Amino acid sequence: MAAVLALPAAVTSPGPAQASPKRGGTPDYGLAAGLARRFANPPVEDRPFYRYWHPGGRMDPGTLKSDFAAMREGGAGGVELSNFVRDNSVAPIEDYDPATQGFGTPAWQERFGDAYRIGKSAGLQVDATYTSKWSANLASVSPDGPGSAKELTLATAWLGPGQEYAGRVPRPTLPDGVHKADLVALRAYPCASKCDDDVPVLDPAHSVNLKDRVSGDEQLRWTAPSGRWVLVASWMHGTGQLVEGAETPGTSYLVDHFSRDGIDAIESFWNEHVLDKEVRKQLKASGGSLFFDSLELNPGGEPLRSWTADFLKEFKKRRGYDAEPYIPTLAVSDPQFELPGSVAERVREDYRKTLNDLFIDDHLVPLRTWAHSLGLTLRGQPYSSWGPTFVDPMEAWSLLDIPEGEDRSFNAGASQGLIETQGADAWRSMATVAGLSGRRLVSDECCASFGRAYRVTRQKLLSHVNENFSAGVNNVVWHGWSHDAPGTAATWPGWAGFGNTGVDDSYGPQNPTWADDRRINDYVARLQTTLRTGRQLTDVAIYHQKPGHSSEGTVGERYFTSSALEQRGFTYGFVNTTLLTGRAMPVDGRTLAPDGPGFHAFVVDRESAMDLAAARRIVAMARQGLPVVVVGEAPQRSLGNDPGDDAAVRAAFEQLRRYGNVRRVAAEDDVPQALAALGVRPRAGFVEPSSLVGVQRRGQDVNVYYWYNASDEQAKATVSVAARGIPYRLDPWTGRVEPIASYGVQGDHTVLNLDVAPGDIALVAVSDAPPAGTRPPSTHVVSTTADQVVLDAGKPVLRTTRNGRQTTVLSDGRQVVTDVRTVPAAQPLSQWGLSLASWHQGSGPQQTAITQLPEQQVTAAPDTHLLPAWSTLPGMQSVSGVGTYRTTFDVKADSQRNAGAYLDLGQVTTTYRVAVNGRSLPPSDQLDSARIDLGPYLRSGHNEVVVTVASMLGNAIAGKAADQYGLVGPVTLIPYVDVPLSR
Repeated sequence: MAAVLALPAAVTSPGPAQASPKRGGTPDYGLAAGLARRFANPPVEDRPFYRYWHPGGRMDPGTLKSDFAAMREGGAGGVELSNFVRDNSVAPIEDYDPATQGFGTPAWQERFGDAYRIGKSAGLQVDATYTSKWSANLASVSPDGPGSAKELTLATAWLGPGQEYAGRVPRPTLPDGVHKADLVALRAYPCASKCDDDVPVLDPAHSVNLKDRVSGDEQLRWTAPSGRWVLVASWMHGTGQLVEGAETPGTSYLVDHFSRDGIDAIESFWNEHVLDKEVRKQLKASGGSLFFDSLELNPGGEPLRSWTADFLKEFKKRRGYDAEPYIPTLAVSDPQFELPGSVAERVREDYRKTLNDLFIDDHLVPLRTWAHSLGLTLRGQPYSSWGPTFVDPMEAWSLLDIPEGEDRSFNAGASQGLIETQGADAWRSMATVAGLSGRRLVSDECCASFGRAYRVTRQKLLSHVNENFSAGVNNVVWHGWSHDAPGTAATWPGWAGFGNTGVDDSYGPQNPTWADDRRINDYVARLQTTLRTGRQLTDVAIYHQKPGHSSEGTVGERYFTSSALEQRGFTYGFVNTTLLTGRAMPVDGRTLAPDGPGFHAFVVDRESAMDLAAARRIVAMARQGLPVVVVGEAPQRSLGNDPGDDAAVRAAFEQLRRYGNVRRVAAEDDVPQALAALGVRPRAGFVEPSSLVGVQRRGQDVNVYYWYNASDEQAKATVSVAARGIPYRLDPWTGRVEPIASYGVQGDHTVLNLDVAPGDIALVAVSDAPPAGTRPPSTHVVSTTADQVVLDAGKPVLRTTRNGRQTTVLSDGRQVVTDVRTVPAAQPLSQWGLSLASWHQGSGPQQTAITQLPEQQVTAAPDTHLLPAWSTLPGMQSVSGVGTYRTTFDVKADSQRNAGAYLDLGQVTTTYRVAVNGRSLPPSDQLDSARIDLGPYLRSGHNEVVVTVASMLGNAIAGKAADQYGLVGPVTLIPYVDVPLSR
């Protein structure tokens, strides 16, 4: 972290004092009372998990033992068992037999119990999915019977004026494997307009119900009146949707997610085929979760007209009217018919709402109850990752013990660029739900990519994790680790659930980076420890009432599309009607949910429709004094087909105009100015707009601030945080907690300067309770023109890499002027010896051989000062592995006093370690290789620096130079001088 500068005036105002809650088992460690100790050595419960792809009864106990031991040794805290077998063209397991090893077979049951027992013995928490593959499926249900997914299909016949229909009721073409269909409704509709278009407009008010005229053999005779008419026969039948890769005994069909039949079938299957006495014992002892992955209820990504046997009854009970006349226009998206005016969309809103209600009431809540009966919690991803959706994920997340999302789906496209922030608002909504529901964890399936198996650099991986944490995540499940049992693989480097070209990455000791992955897991664990303490504070709540994390379920889309709030330091989250009208969101003065996120303002962002209950709640909050900002036109109607509420919704937003604490603005970019006019300031405000994105947590005696640089450029910013105390830098790579020697104090604020590399983070705690072993300075630096201020024996020392006069102001009012003339010039390190260990296929598809290649000299190009990547060296185009770089330099004896040097490595792909004169340096920030401090390790005279670089396996697997590996640089030695301020 760079020096801290004083500001001429306070830039934020302090928020109201708020007590730290103890809700839902959330730990509330103070910096001195536990957090610093846990940060130095995170306990197993704070460590990341690995998703573990396994082939059911084909699992090998010996492989389980070695894999789980490696996970634990590699810094993991848990494993998620995910039954997954793809067809042989993608991930060959030549001797896998679904009939004897598939989900629910005796062999599967035995190996499943082994996995729990061995995982527990290895010190891992064990979680598991509740059916084979996803979404929930069973081979014990038939598409023609109860328990399997159902849809409603429309079969039509057009009639002209006076034309008679005589014959069998129109029937649909049924999906493969489906043989039975039940007639739900039969109506004749006059066509109102657009009769020859793709989506005709029908008139339900003058439709004719013909179902009672159908004879027992499905015959109908009816004559159309004047005009054009269409017969619409609505048939319920099984979707026949298979779950790819389930590989079960028999065909596995998607279960019904909208009735108790589906979850009852799952529970019955477990009772019969899984839950013997031993497995029940292992589940209860695991302390783990039952888990479900993202919902893929749309075959091929195309939405169905989802249905269930009692849908019409449930619709009428929940929405207050009969949906049967409106069936032709029902759809999640892309209806087959429209209706006059706005009726069709309003009915579809009610249809989607009913599907959501049924999913929650008849699938999600019973699933949670069942999980609890087994001694487990429920963790899950209640959203579509493939196609349009009806699900309100915020409502569903509020009912889960551990809500989860996924980096690939939220940050969609998964190009694995260094910076990907499309899905930040989806994470923010999930974190808001957790904060309001008393949940401790916000979980992340991280960080899958398409088509980049064994090619995702750890720097990109870390940037994705850092970004997700900046939006409220605090629990990582790496995707994924494959059970590479003997004989399962046909291709090197072993069996992987998605093969070597699918959704990946693949973790484990087969990677050259494995020795460094422990450091990455330690890093993640320290962040999780910190970001689980106390509660997350959020400045602004934004109303958001839409299904899914995006319109199509596959692409991360910002809910609040402007970056104006975060550029100024505001944190924000999202609430829907369910949360807004719940008991967890009272208003206390100018604060909403004071025992939770503690919002200081509420924003309604371009909402055209809103539930009347939500509109009235917003008026009540404004009346109680909460600042409210309305963006764009206020809502003009209620949600759903209840036009009687429209005028009341409009009246509620007209009433808001009476309050002086309400502002209306034209666009999202105007919200920060409106908040400023209302006296609302961020808890951590930037002096100038910044690319840093932050999250804050308040613990027992500490405020924790986390900032992520969501930019490809270095970010330097001055920030004023609404907290008083000593600021500490928390280094998640080493576990060190060190006082910051340079900062400003302005009233109730602490002012810091931040200097953060692209994709990297800054982690700061402000507390009056110093942790054991730290010595906060009695006098700190307020401002300086030097590069940096460090502490030496508890006293601030100037550190500069340049000669010249430096002026420093101390907190006791003294001004110190120093004149430095002894800093040597920076020195390029352009000559290196490279010893490369090549990782490649050994004697079989599951054996990796390591060949030590002859050492060679590599020299930086004179024009770019860049070292050659491995793929540019003769004969090394496809080499992956571990490279050891060595070079030497001299340090003059007379320059050692109060002097040192930084090593700037420039570009490194993918992980690196540094040693100087035979001594290993502490773990280095893998995203910021520009300031590696060699000072404590240097000696007068000859010095040797060794940089060990591990690559991904991608080039060796592909047999070509798909990516550049190695130390590319430019590499520079940057001397510095430390100047004690006592001079």
